[in-house]
Amino acid sequence: MWKRPILNNPQRASMVSQELQSLLFSLLDFAHAGKQAHWNLYGRDFLATHEKLDEIVESSRSFADLVAERIVKLGFAADGRTAAVAEHSKMPEMPTGFDTVEAMQTAICERLKVLVDQIRSTQEQVAEMDAMSEDLVIEIGREFETHLWMMQAMEGTPPAAG
Repeated sequence: MWKRPILNNPQRASMVSQELQSLLFSLLDFAHAGKQAHWNLYGRDFLATHEKLDEIVESSRSFADLVAERIVKLGFAADGRTAAVAEHSKMPEMPTGFDTVEAMQTAICERLKVLVDQIRSTQEQVAEMDAMSEDLVIEIGREFETHLWMMQAMEGTPPAAG
């Protein structure tokens, strides 16, 4: 059976796949970290933060699925194994145990910033190689920049210029 590759250049497909795989690791890790915070926070504004974390986790999971499917479309196996995520994710480790809403908001904002920076870097890397993958990464970036902005507002941090 004849199979036409999505990208006619196997080297480009491999490079794009590697960039997307790195992003997949971070999205899956972030989903786990978001749930860790969601379960273990307490204090003023608990409910709003608890519900916002669910929304962010759902975004992480949904986009992880789209990224994994894009990797497969490029002809490579996506890797979402827990051990691989733990080994390769660029996300900082999430604190364990109970913590205040304020501390969890700060921890999540720090991780969202790392994720947004990685998304921007991934977009720059895939831009010239695959417009479809770039479009997906841009969509992910818009969503997570919004999550970062909203979590910073909940935390009481005004947006920074630049």
